[in-house]
Amino acid sequence: MQNLIDTLLKPVDTKTNWCVVVHSIRDGPPEHRRDMIEELLFLLTRTLLPEQIVENRGLMARLYNAKKQLAMRLALRYDMLREWKMEAGTYHRDQAVTVASEPPAERVKSPALAAVSEDVRRRFPFRRPLLPNIIPTLIAAPPGGFTTHGVRERMKHHVTDLDAYLLLGDEEVAGWSGLKLSTTVIQVLLHWQWLRQNNAVLDEMEVHGWEDLEGKADESEWIAEDVKRNIVGGGKRERAVVREEE
Repeated sequence: MQNLIDTLLKPVDTKTNWCVVVHSIRDGPPEHRRDMIEELLFLLTRTLLPEQIVENRGLMARLYNAKKQLAMRLALRYDMLREWKMEAGTYHRDQAVTVASEPPAERVKSPALAAVSEDVRRRFPFRRPLLPNIIPTLIAAPPGGFTTHGVRERMKHHVTDLDAYLLLGDEEVAGWSGLKLSTTVIQVLLHWQWLRQNNAVLDEMEVHGWEDLEGKADESEWIAEDVKRNIVGGGKRERAVVREEE
């Protein structure tokens, strides 16, 4: 377990073998292996990954405010880690499924938590409960909204399979096989690592006044020429992210 904690606290290392790290948990006491892997998954989906998304959106907002004409297909966006969901029948019109970034209501009520069984509460007393409205919470605009229409459009949330990780429920995960649980944890760890790395790159760019994003979009290594398609409601056609070679 200490190996896992130490690895999570280290700076990003793309050579980290998360399969080995996760399987080291399986070497623990048999009666606790499953519980520890579940706890790791929910630590990632309910705390660590949301924190990185908030940081990424903060950097995005400052970037788009400074460069209002910058292409939306910035490869460093959190919602570019996975393919965008596309509206059914809109493949050639590039109609992605998006959610507007709205400012919070003036009177904010305490968010309702997802109901969990008494058994879950007893076995995992320190587990952070699922927040069903986690996505609107993470993508909320600042009070008063964004300054221009262009920034508002670029700050829209693009629906991807990343959303599903944030909404994983206790009972759903409890019903998974051990293999599916381990595989999903490794996938989420990789997405968390990639996003941490992207945020570090954006942070460095901001320090230098976003100089790396000067010039034409089709000449930038950070602007995706296209995005993968995942058609909502059917369809199997997909196109991969393509970047210009240096």
